[in-house]
Amino acid sequence: VDVAKLQDVLKYEGLFPLNISSTGFYGAITAKAVLAFQKKYNVAPIAELDTLQGRLVGNKTLAMLNKLYGINK
Repeated sequence: VDVAKLQDVLKYEGLFPLNISSTGFYGAITAKAVLAFQKKYNVAPIAELDTLQGRLVGNKTLAMLNKLYGINK
């Protein structure tokens, strides 16, 4: 997934800080926002999400991003 696009979507969702540029760097801030997105849309069991802590944008998350925003791999 294009990380900068992902960050833009997360900003739109109110999950990524607006005062931080969408750089395409997948660090702690992006992971935290991804986790919030995953929990918001219930893409996997909470225990699984808590284990991964947003470090992975898997197939279920990609499917939801694609459904909502047309973001593909």
